[in-house]
Formats: sequence, C-alpha cells, structure tokens
Amino acid sequence: MDILNQEFNIVPYQSVGPIRFGMSRKEIETLFGKPQKEIKDMLERSELIYGDLSIKLAKKSGVNEVSFSKDPSINLTYNDLNIFQTEDIIKKLDQIEKPFNTVGFKVFFEIGLALTGFSKKKDDKTASVFAKELIALWKM
Repeated sequence: MDILNQEFNIVPYQSVGPIRFGMSRKEIETLFGKPQKEIKDMLERSELIYGDLSIKLAKKSGVNEVSFSKDPSINLTYNDLNIFQTEDIIKKLDQIEKPFNTVGFKVFFEIGLALTGFSKKKDDKTASVFAKELIALWKM
C-alpha cells in the first residue's frame, strides 16, 4: 500500500485512515508490510516507522498513537480540513476548540490531535493522532 496516496481521515479516538486504535502489530503489517525501521520510544512502546508515518504500539493495548511528519503531501484530514495543506490550520482548528499548549505542541483534545512546527517559522511539521488512553499524558 502506498502510504502517500492513502487518505488518512481522523475519526477522534477511533481511527486515522485505515489504522484503528488498538490494532495489533500483525494487523499493521498486513496493511503496510514490515516497517522500514523500528525503535522503542520513551514510553517503551514499539514505534514502527514507514517513512514519514510512525505508528506507536503499547504492549497491552496495541496502536495508541499515529504520527505524520515532514511530507506535506500526506493526506491527513479532519472535517474536510487537510492538516498539512490548509493555510492557517491552527486558526481553523481553534474555531472547533482552543488548543492546550504543552512543550511546543498545540493539543486539540476534542479531536485527539497534537501539532508541532505549524508556526510561521516553517519548522518541520508533525501531527500526532492519539487514543483516549494518552489524554492524561498530553495534559502533563
């Protein structure tokens, strides 16, 4: 499956594109094949890396976070808003919910979305879509 041509529509706390929260590693590999790289993150989750797509799996609960970075052509959407391609996306999401600001991220809990790098400085952009189990962690 070509990840760049895939549509990743966010359904808050349920799924992002074909990836459902709670999926197993086997289910992810059925969708995307073997990862290009795998690391353990600071929460001891397995992080499966497919180019600019990163899928994090907790031992007990499976997929609980999906991150997209760098490639602005990735089709990540919420309510017809393309997260990477919509101008002033923070302002548009701000109309849905005022973001929670934490360590360089703007977190939209209604959506289950954390964004960084979307300032005027043209940093590398990263969007993370997360499961309900990570709400407390993002609020720290």
